[in-house]
Amino acid sequence: MLLKRTDILDDLLPAEHYKFLTAFKAFDAVVTCFSYDVDHDYLRYIRDFENAWFDLKLKVTPKVHLVIEHLEEVIELYGFGMATLNESAAEAIHADFDRHYQGFIVKDLDSLTYKKKLLQAVKTYNSGHI
Repeated sequence: MLLKRTDILDDLLPAEHYKFLTAFKAFDAVVTCFSYDVDHDYLRYIRDFENAWFDLKLKVTPKVHLVIEHLEEVIELYGFGMATLNESAAEAIHADFDRHYQGFIVKDLDSLTYKKKLLQAVKTYNSGHI
């Protein structure tokens, strides 16, 4: 487990908020799936997190959906954890494109100019990154 000293929160957190700590701890166990070697109890960790998340009655974000619906599939398909399959490359590309896009921004999303500028931004970015 990566979380240390959650025992302090066990004692301090009001009872009505304890389910958030339960979900936090459950996700901490799921984090072990993001290494090379996956704990043999990974399926239980995923299900415990799923149950804890739904107990919070929060909406399912894309990342939560990926953990709940697809993490097991990927581990079974590849036979190892998610350490080599992370978001850092995609996030770096998005950040780079965002900097490039600053010169093309049109605030009115309904305008024809917006569509043309967006297409121009994508074309110029891609042509510079072949």
